[in-house]
Amino acid sequence: MILNNLNYLLATPLNFEMHISGEALIQSYWKYFLAGFVVFLLTYLLVPVNIKLANKKGWLDYPNDRSAHKKPIPISGGLAFGLVIVLAQVAFGLFFWDTQSAIMIYGLAIINILILTVGLVDDLLKLKARDKLFLQILISSLLYVVGFRIEILTNPFGPDLYLQYLSFPFTLFWFLAISNAINLIDGLDGLAAGISLISGIVLCLVGLISGNPLVLYLSLILVAGNLAFLRYNFYPAKIFMGDAGSLFNGFNLAVLSVTGISQFKGVTAMTIALPVVVMLFPIVDTIMAMVRRIRKKQSIFVADKEHIHHRLLKIGISQKGICYIAYFLTSLFGLLAIGFYFSTKQIFLIALIILIILCFIFAWLLLQSIIKPK
Repeated sequence: MILNNLNYLLATPLNFEMHISGEALIQSYWKYFLAGFVVFLLTYLLVPVNIKLANKKGWLDYPNDRSAHKKPIPISGGLAFGLVIVLAQVAFGLFFWDTQSAIMIYGLAIINILILTVGLVDDLLKLKARDKLFLQILISSLLYVVGFRIEILTNPFGPDLYLQYLSFPFTLFWFLAISNAINLIDGLDGLAAGISLISGIVLCLVGLISGNPLVLYLSLILVAGNLAFLRYNFYPAKIFMGDAGSLFNGFNLAVLSVTGISQFKGVTAMTIALPVVVMLFPIVDTIMAMVRRIRKKQSIFVADKEHIHHRLLKIGISQKGICYIAYFLTSLFGLLAIGFYFSTKQIFLIALIILIILCFIFAWLLLQSIIKPK
């Protein structure tokens, strides 16, 4: 009975015409939710250990002119949830029925160890921008080789577009864009963790709706890890995720958006447009930061204190208030993304373009007129 329900769910994307009972869903995916609970519990227990280790080793983030905190805070908290999630990925690979997908999972787990290592080294030694970019390109290339790649783009007005030789540069750009968007937004207590959490929930729901078990599982354990970590990272933070955590979240969210395109024939694949909608807040902030630095004839990697959250702090909004605003916007965009999922491709494209334009207009007016620094 359980196997029949599982095969039915995996073979047929969910939609509004289907009437799957809650019992059938629980019977089919209870191991996934159990894994999510274990990831949550282990992360919750490991973060205090991470805090003690960071204090003992001197892994601290000392306040500077760009900081919102006033005292040294333990850093590299991404290790706590990152390592647990990696173990959960390996466990899933052991029981996965498709060899190709299992190999991809193992590859992702190994690359995630590399991501955590690069992030930790950057947290402790402050890598040069070019060295960090090189390592991000290396990580993105390895993910492509393992099988996480963008090979097809949905064409709203005709047949899908096969990228062929453009697949690698397009995938590379996508991984770099999303990973850096999450990395750059990690400037306030709980901001990056909360946005990653909400984005993961949306992708988890879409994975469930589309009948993609790989997306469902990977997003579920990512959500569980960030939820447990947020307990210690929300204002006033007891620990920061650091680059170890923000790069881990960014790359894994980018991976989720291209997961299921090739390994699940006949199953609705995740479209990259969905995470674009969900993560509009960090994406818009990142693009505006790049434009701002180019206009000032600065390197795009030069850190500044003009991100959206910095500007909101300057006008007196609290860290909690800014996080709640970001959470609300991300949740709103997430609901829109889920709604778009059920619309036609043409409506999706038009709505996405309008939404992006409106976001840029609002952000530009907000930054240039309303809260322009004195």
